[in-house]
Amino acid sequence: MIRFGFASGAEVDRTDPAYRMHQRYVFNTDATMVYVASATPLTLDDERALWQAPTVVTWALDAGGRLMSQRPGATRAEVSDCRTVTQRLRDPRSPVPALPGDVLLTDQGADERPIARRLLRKLRSGK
Repeated sequence: MIRFGFASGAEVDRTDPAYRMHQRYVFNTDATMVYVASATPLTLDDERALWQAPTVVTWALDAGGRLMSQRPGATRAEVSDCRTVTQRLRDPRSPVPALPGDVLLTDQGADERPIARRLLRKLRSGK
């Protein structure tokens, strides 16, 4: 994750571990994924461990480009609007530009309103 922010007016528990600043996603081709959020930067060993972690979360993209992820036992899929950046963009609030190929995920609540936005950048495999 390159950048993280809450949507205007969103009510969230900022102590929820899902909102920690250092995040990594591993999307596997078998429609499973691994996700971790940490209060401290992840080490190379942490990233390598992600590739070995059990994959219990499933994911899919719907026809509208939304990322649907489902955890075992969850009553509903987590939904994130998923957009690919096609040109370099500079947000005046951030020193880090969005680059072509980056992905902007906008998490949605049960009411389908935005909660949080994450700018993701593909990293090389830690395998």
